[in-house]
Amino acid sequence: MKFDAENWFLERKAWGGLESILIAPRGVEPKLLVVLCHGFGAPGTDLVSLAEEIVPSLPEGSSKPAFLFPAAPMDLEESHGMPGARAWWLINMAKLAELSAVEEAPERSGLPFAVGGEGDIGASRVLPGE
Repeated sequence: MKFDAENWFLERKAWGGLESILIAPRGVEPKLLVVLCHGFGAPGTDLVSLAEEIVPSLPEGSSKPAFLFPAAPMDLEESHGMPGARAWWLINMAKLAELSAVEEAPERSGLPFAVGGEGDIGASRVLPGE
């Protein structure tokens, strides 16, 4: 499916201080907003084409959602030499590579990794019942 200008519109603007792309149906107020956030190093436009894949898979007769694609606030060109790349937070790639090289690392199992306040890679665990 391709979005056509008669039934959909695309708008580039800042939402919450983040440059974003909004794709929304024309003539109806969407009842649902789908926000898709790109991954580390991707541009803000990285996931825009997914909207065209999602709409045809919606149940017949369901209302058409609007799609918002914000670009992460951090530009990685200077810090990582990646023109056009964006990030929501920095990742300590050296620490991540070091942890990935360890054969047995039970403290990593199933945990999300992110950079802590001092640049160290950190992990958090949510236990059942918390």
